[in-house]
Amino acid sequence: MKIAILGENIVPPWTEGYKNLSWELAKALSENKDFEIYLWKDPKNDFSPKRKNIHFIPIFPKKRNLFGKIKLIVKTIKFLHKEKIGFAHFIYYPNKNNCLAFKLIERFSRVVCLQTVTLPPNKEEEIVSKNIMTMTKTTHNKLKKKLNNYFAYPLISKEKFKKTKSKALLKKLNIPSKYKVALYNAGPRPWYGFGDLMKSIPLVLKKNKKIIFVIANRDLDMPNFKKNHEFFKKWAIDKGLEKNVRFMGEWKDADELMNIADLLVIPLRRPKMDFPMSILEAFAKKIVVVGTKVGALPEILDGRGVLCEKENPENLAGGILRAIKIDKKDKRIKEASKFAINCLPENNIKNYERAYSSLK
Repeated sequence: MKIAILGENIVPPWTEGYKNLSWELAKALSENKDFEIYLWKDPKNDFSPKRKNIHFIPIFPKKRNLFGKIKLIVKTIKFLHKEKIGFAHFIYYPNKNNCLAFKLIERFSRVVCLQTVTLPPNKEEEIVSKNIMTMTKTTHNKLKKKLNNYFAYPLISKEKFKKTKSKALLKKLNIPSKYKVALYNAGPRPWYGFGDLMKSIPLVLKKNKKIIFVIANRDLDMPNFKKNHEFFKKWAIDKGLEKNVRFMGEWKDADELMNIADLLVIPLRRPKMDFPMSILEAFAKKIVVVGTKVGALPEILDGRGVLCEKENPENLAGGILRAIKIDKKDKRIKEASKFAINCLPENNIKNYERAYSSLK
């Protein structure tokens, strides 16, 4: 069975959830020799998966403009026809252009399509395929009236369970060994609650000064993000917080940052990715997750992490202070680890294979 997993351009290191979803799924499926898997890739990137049944579609455009998107659609449809691929799985952020792209691919490629709902849908047009797969019960129940609604949690590899403290990075960031590290790795995005986190930091440090906040950013080439990053960096200095806040700038190695973290802070203001992959990776490494009551986070973190009110720096500060006191033997850590184990390919891939088989 030939499957095209159409998600973000696959280029390591894996810094985005959509890439992780696509790549982990491809690796897990490749264990079944009946599957031939195809992924989008930049033709100039020489990355090789070293698996005989994982192949790349080397047509991802240099530019993300409308012309580049149209070119990608046409080339993808031609490729699906040429290789006689019978199944396409969409895993991507459902913005207007992507939805149009997937609709056209589904209509003109004549292959069976399945869409993973990566965001809790707010609009009907975000669902582009008649066959959907949901990653959380929250979204699954919201769309339960849809025909062919399949459910499967994201996949995670065994490598993500390894946690080795990076002494070099701790030294580089000047973090003393007795300090706790709170990681925020979503970039200076307002909707991710970046401002709420920054406002909560002075409140946390009033009660516990042995915490270092590591702020890891990405996409700093975008004007507003760079502006936000520089604004809060200056703000932290003006507030006298520079001893307890480390601004990483743009980051590439997500695993290295996770390996120094004691807690992961996700103060969302509105639903973004339905199941943020960083949460699953934190569960695997036994890192405490602090999140807000937004989207599917209450479902994911209930009994496994610390939940706070959204857009509430005071409540977020309280949640961070509670999270610091949670040790590795806490019931929440055990439940989170158990959840991550259930997402390993050997425990979870059957849900995907079942969906593919029923849609043949």
